[in-house]
Amino acid sequence: MINHFSFGVTNFKRATEFYEKVFHHLGYQRTMSKENEVAFGPRSELLFWLYPVETGEKVTAPRMHIAINAPSREAVGSFFEEAMGLGARAVRPPGERPDISTDYYGTIIDDLDGHRIEVVVSPS
Repeated sequence: MINHFSFGVTNFKRATEFYEKVFHHLGYQRTMSKENEVAFGPRSELLFWLYPVETGEKVTAPRMHIAINAPSREAVGSFFEEAMGLGARAVRPPGERPDISTDYYGTIIDDLDGHRIEVVVSPS
């Protein structure tokens, strides 16, 4: 259903470096790069885009978040640890959520601009 999504970021270089490091744990890599846009995805997919915004422009929206599949619980944990080490804010540390699903395992962070990212091992 979703072809791709994009985020505006206040510091393009910093955000690009952040996502290169955290997405590595999920099997994502930089798949396209230009002066004012960069894309990430598995293999050669252009799934997740970053664009710089003008100073003072709003970059986040209340209650908006994206959820990304992780290949394993270990990947969820390493994504979280990397993100914390790079200055992200923990919203929910890695763990089970039986209130969501008996096989849910995931984490939620706010990135350096406040974009909310959930990383989850897909419930079966």
